[in-house]
Amino acid sequence: MSWKENLISELHTKKGTWKIAMRITDTWDVKKHNGRQAIDMVLMDQTIIGAKIGSTLWQELFPEFQSKLRCGYSYLIQNIKVVDNQSEYRASPIPFLVYFIKTTSVKEVERPEIPPNVHVITEFADIIAGVALRHTLVDVVGVVTEVIERKTVNPAYRVTVKLRDNSDAKIIMGGDEIKVFPPCVDELLGKTWAVRFKYHFHMRQSSVLDVSEEEHHIHTLTSTLGLQVIIN
Repeated sequence: MSWKENLISELHTKKGTWKIAMRITDTWDVKKHNGRQAIDMVLMDQTIIGAKIGSTLWQELFPEFQSKLRCGYSYLIQNIKVVDNQSEYRASPIPFLVYFIKTTSVKEVERPEIPPNVHVITEFADIIAGVALRHTLVDVVGVVTEVIERKTVNPAYRVTVKLRDNSDAKIIMGGDEIKVFPPCVDELLGKTWAVRFKYHFHMRQSSVLDVSEEEHHIHTLTSTLGLQVIIN
């Protein structure tokens, strides 16, 4: 029997069998609070708004799935587990998380109707005012104006930078893993990025999860949103 494909918006925890066509837009290695290694991913479907949901691949399933799942590629995935999202952050406002399990089926497919990615840019002012969604990954566009701090203590490497947008609003962001930043931190100043991060409202600080500095990517975002690229 061939199951119909489901959209991300249709997923919930009350059903055991799902079939989704999606593209992996982001991946990063994590160590969960219980010490287990995992790969967190963001999955996006073909809807106009590019509905997204977070997904976790646990270390015991790395041999089965790690080589099959590549960022930027589209897949037809069947028999996943949908759970309530109890993690520190969400990939989207959707309150669920997708788990790969032993019986999950993964098939790489060509799905041109699923775009490479869809970004909804959050204004710095909304983050500062607390209007932006909390505990949810958001995208911003800004220029790095200052590298504030670099440490080689615990965590092993940490970079804190200051970003400014075209309304002159500023936010401070930090990342515990140097791999989320471009290889040479001395070249950060004056660069414009698209950034995905989690924001700590009470501390007014953000932790960087992923960045992109490709010119065509930034140009697409700024043109779509009518933003002006800032020259420091």
